[in-house]
Amino acid sequence: WIFKNIKSYFTNGEIPPPPDIHERVDVCKTHLQKEIEWKGEMTAIFEMRRTYGEYFKGLPGFKPYKMQLVTLTDVEKILSLLDQLTEIYA
Repeated sequence: WIFKNIKSYFTNGEIPPPPDIHERVDVCKTHLQKEIEWKGEMTAIFEMRRTYGEYFKGLPGFKPYKMQLVTLTDVEKILSLLDQLTEIYA
């Protein structure tokens, strides 16, 4: 998103609005899948715990969902919760 913001600023002098929940979830899921491919499932799950807060920063009432994301150890449950976030914050 930072590169998109920089390009927009230099092109038209404006910073675009933050990404919507669909884009945040899609990028987060892709990030998780790539981490799994690179490092294996368990390492990816543990390392992703540090990044969920950044993907969903500014969402009201996100803390309970973050607590779930950082305690889940099953990829399917994590992906399911991410899909639920799309419905909750849409």
